[in-house]
Amino acid sequence: MKLAYLGPNTNSELAARQYSAGLARLEMKSYCTMQQVIYALGCKEVEQAVIPVENSITGEISYKRIISDSHFKKIGQLSLKINHYLASRTKKIAIIVSHEQVLKQCNDYLEFNYPNCSRISIESTNEAAKLASLGQKIGAIATLETCLNYNLNIIARDIVKNNYSTFWIL
Repeated sequence: MKLAYLGPNTNSELAARQYSAGLARLEMKSYCTMQQVIYALGCKEVEQAVIPVENSITGEISYKRIISDSHFKKIGQLSLKINHYLASRTKKIAIIVSHEQVLKQCNDYLEFNYPNCSRISIESTNEAAKLASLGQKIGAIATLETCLNYNLNIIARDIVKNNYSTFWIL
């Protein structure tokens, strides 16, 4: 059986790992966009998918409406503590990139600490870290593992407190 998730190196992957920990014969398969995850489930390329549906800071995530209006069946749910890290190749940042949900979750922190930085939303936190690893003055918000995977310098740790996301298993 195959389980789809947004990844690699994302909170969705962490949720997928947590869900699949006790399950035998479950192959995890990453997709670059959440739309691809939903499509893979819809066309039966995979049997299950992990989808983020709600966050303790920003509320309902748009994917919840998409899947609620579909024929998908919810078979499980889990909650995951979300730790965001700001990282870059350099200490001077002009642009901050991350997934749109992450930028929303970190809005207060960014307004207070980086009010003059541009923010760019991209498909995943993994892609954000990858982009930051390629350029000067680009900061990424991602998981610690993702930042370290791209050899980024950690500027700030766990920048949003009491942050949890709910994931549905479809």
